[in-house]
Amino acid sequence: MLRKVLAVILLVPVLEIALLIGMVSLAGGWFTFTWILVTALIGALLVKREARRISSYRKSQVTVIQNPADSIIDSLSFFIGGLLLIIPGFITDLIGILLILPFTRPLFKVGMVYLLQKLMRGGNFMFINRR
Repeated sequence: MLRKVLAVILLVPVLEIALLIGMVSLAGGWFTFTWILVTALIGALLVKREARRISSYRKSQVTVIQNPADSIIDSLSFFIGGLLLIIPGFITDLIGILLILPFTRPLFKVGMVYLLQKLMRGGNFMFINRR
């Protein structure tokens, strides 16, 4: 698992730089710069809007005494998507926006639930309860 994470950490910046150089040579530097800024702004607006929606949804779940697992996974999706949108680049922006949009989020939820279950079964996941 650590090797896969390390490979992604090393490979993604190389691919991002290659894509940025390719985009600059195809469309120009100003267009590429503007594209990165616009996607970051759109992503930030989406995160803000969807975070409010999830917050109200989570409050309604607690009121009705439902299992908040869906809202926890949604919150995790937003956190990871927001972090990816902060990082400049095309690949990270695309994945970040896909994690934030409500109609593409279920595709990632299945993988996140599987990964969390795998980590919990292996004993590599810790819950911290702060009161």
